[in-house]
Amino acid sequence: MALQLPRLPTDRLHRRAAGASWLSTAARRTTGADTTASDAAAPLAVFARVGAAYRLEAVDAAAAARGLAVGQPLAEARARVPDLRVVERDRTGEAETLEAIADWCDRFTPLVGLDRDFPDAGLVLDVTGVAHLFGGEAGLAARMVEGLAAQGFGATVAVAGSVGAARAVARHGLAGAPWRVVAAGEDGAALAPLPVAAIDPAGSRVADLARLGLGSIDALLALPRAALARRFGRDLLDRLDEAMGALDRPISPRRPVAMLAAERRFVEPIVARDDVAAVLHSLACGLAESLERRGEGLRIAELALWRVDGTVRRLRIGTGRPIRDPDLLLSLFAERLKGEAEEIDTGFGIDLIRLSVPLAVRDDPAQIDLAGDTESKVAFDLLLDRLGARLGSRRITASRPADAHRPEAASVPVIAASPEGRAAARAWSLVGRPAADEPPIRPIRLLARPERIDTVAELPDGPPLRFRWRRALYRVERAEGPERIAAEWWRLPLGLGPEGGAPVDDEVPDDGLGGAPVARLSTAAATRDYFRVEDPDGRRFWIFRSGLFSRETNRPLWFLHGIFA
Repeated sequence: MALQLPRLPTDRLHRRAAGASWLSTAARRTTGADTTASDAAAPLAVFARVGAAYRLEAVDAAAAARGLAVGQPLAEARARVPDLRVVERDRTGEAETLEAIADWCDRFTPLVGLDRDFPDAGLVLDVTGVAHLFGGEAGLAARMVEGLAAQGFGATVAVAGSVGAARAVARHGLAGAPWRVVAAGEDGAALAPLPVAAIDPAGSRVADLARLGLGSIDALLALPRAALARRFGRDLLDRLDEAMGALDRPISPRRPVAMLAAERRFVEPIVARDDVAAVLHSLACGLAESLERRGEGLRIAELALWRVDGTVRRLRIGTGRPIRDPDLLLSLFAERLKGEAEEIDTGFGIDLIRLSVPLAVRDDPAQIDLAGDTESKVAFDLLLDRLGARLGSRRITASRPADAHRPEAASVPVIAASPEGRAAARAWSLVGRPAADEPPIRPIRLLARPERIDTVAELPDGPPLRFRWRRALYRVERAEGPERIAAEWWRLPLGLGPEGGAPVDDEVPDDGLGGAPVARLSTAAATRDYFRVEDPDGRRFWIFRSGLFSRETNRPLWFLHGIFA
């Protein structure tokens, strides 16, 4: 099936002015007015700059009735129709509208793709095996045209045996009708009287063929193929073969086809959110039975809601472990809505709900051990799923240990729900931990970058007596340390290791106080002495001195690196 939207630029503007709701169309019908907003307003045209001139790129029905056509200069159009309304073309907005229409078309078939020859106003759909659900191909075509007309879009639809034939008929072979179904095996007869422009979207060869008297497709079919290829190129033959079905042109779906899906259609749209939740639970129960028979559990689930005004709302959640429980799935979707601080907007009603499973994996039964480790792992996975549904799975991170001396590089963040994130927990089990009655060695909160502090400390290796951090003064009541962490000398340039002296070009002159020059080693080369300190109010900090006194520097710098709970 080929769907063409020849007046998408102007229809989009009329829809935005008249309202996106189907009630706006119904109201115009009850007043006896035409369903197209263009008849009730001044003629509308969309223009764009083509070369050095402005030309019309789309006109509505009212403008076309007054003699305007695509390609006319803008100045000429304004002179012929003084009350013409003109708007500069917005291709980005048109692309978003076309994507919304394609989402609406997903209600008929999951195989919906953009027409590669007319990506700004055309869609192609594979309706094989689904047309009987809508009263046959004719019923499906009529339903699609009527549904888009109710939303304010004029569309032409054609069904044929190939993408090329369907597109050619949709653009040039309808003879004033909104849709047409070409019977099986009749593609050649339907294409024969059509102009060459039906298979040559670019139109680069139409004028040359017309001068030779080759204005229709049947005239091309009567000529030797070798002569056509030599004169007009192989591409013309490929276009001809695609239209006749001799050359396959597959459809590239916009969205991947789900592994499993269940949907519910309603004769009367539903508006209550409780009804949506009940239908979602029913669909989840049906999918749970299918997943159980397959021995699988879903990892990604998507809920799609089609409203009667053409709006489609999609909600997607991911899980860290395979699940089949309908109640759990319903709670994850509820968490997703809480994370977006909104509720399901049913608008004027929802007439289709679909629950699909884009990804499912093997889910074998697990034996729960007596120690309860499996139960705790399941509870942790459930926590990750709930946090991921509310905040986004990529925002929930875990720390994986890394082979580095410096604390800020001793771990790297990974997505907690990923396989690497789940392996991080096992990796930390190999790291030594303090006893239960001992304080933690590392702070709970580690700053992303150590922050400079001003201190009063005893030289050469004493802990600080007080320090100032972020304009606040803290007095040290207790101190533990130092814990010395040397530089990774094997990664430093030659001469900056622990056995090397300070480089000459890294020295700065005396500051005028009569002291020796201060050796400035790079942060990566300086040795750190860490202290755990506590102030009189019980606040505990993790600070370090950068640089060994008299060996690496004469004025060590102090930094605050973390805060204990």
